[in-house]
Amino acid sequence: MGLAMKPDETDGAIYSLLPDHSVVKQLDKVHLSNGLDWSLDHRTFYFVDSLAYTLEAFDYDIQTGGLCG
Repeated sequence: MGLAMKPDETDGAIYSLLPDHSVVKQLDKVHLSNGLDWSLDHRTFYFVDSLAYTLEAFDYDIQTGGLCG
């Protein structure tokens, strides 16, 4: 047993599901997404990539579901 991924693999991605049921890729080159959260005012999206040992913050537009930053 063990993790089947190698630490340098970045095949993952983060997607948004929009109100019209369309799907938009927001981030690519993701190792292993293990934490997703938003700030209380919904203006910041936080993303943890466990294999990369990173915590990133992005500006988030609640109307469009878009990330930037």
